[in-house]
Amino acid sequence: MWRTFIAVPLPRRVREAAGALQGLLKGQGGRLKWVRPDGMHLTLKFLGDVDPARVPEIEQALAAAAGSAAPFTLDVRGIGVFPGMRKPRVLWMGVKGQLDLLSALQVAVESELVRIGFPAEQRPFRAHLTLARIKVPIRLSLPPEILSKAEGMGSGAFTVERICVFRSELKPAGAVYTQLCDAALG
Repeated sequence: MWRTFIAVPLPRRVREAAGALQGLLKGQGGRLKWVRPDGMHLTLKFLGDVDPARVPEIEQALAAAAGSAAPFTLDVRGIGVFPGMRKPRVLWMGVKGQLDLLSALQVAVESELVRIGFPAEQRPFRAHLTLARIKVPIRLSLPPEILSKAEGMGSGAFTVERICVFRSELKPAGAVYTQLCDAALG
């Protein structure tokens, strides 16, 4: 079985902007497990453990979903946490831009995968890039000047032109992602 997910791959400058924000935040303390910038992506659907024999079927569903959407523009900037500041578990960088088109793409992906037997996601889709995971609950407190600087850091606009199926292998040094297939939008 392969642990898999569907995601928007990110241009290098987006991953570099996220890495720069991590660098600013790392000096603020806390026991966070930082995500490597080279592995960052914008997840649309987590599939979990999948039989490798199903990848061609998933690829067809991906192509159908991608074909229903035209390319669109996003920007990655700002920070936040899930589920909230009292007990944060995930520190993230926000996504701005044509979110209506991103949401429509995510709905199309979800619909195509449900059609071929994957369970529907119960949580609402909230576009973000994970910067760090917080394993031990902490009270995250960032000085106002750091928050202000973090809010201003971003990637600049980029165009989403394709979506991919990735395999995720969990390793002691962090997850390793391998692209299995992709589909162009439009």
